[in-house]
Amino acid sequence: MLNKVSIKPPEPIARFMVKLNEASVATRYPEEISKLQKDFTQGIVKEILAKGRETLGWIKKQL
Repeated sequence: MLNKVSIKPPEPIARFMVKLNEASVATRYPEEISKLQKDFTQGIVKEILAKGRETLGWIKKQL
């Protein structure tokens, strides 16, 4: 979507967006919930939330 409006995020935010997009695919399949619980530990989820807030802040500044 950012490509359509010619906005390029800083490299760390771009990498996070890719990682988050890839994670969203795995979360669509609840039958694999036990694997998700192993992959998404509390620490990882806290990191995702923190980076998500940072990313949202950057996006809001672009508008």
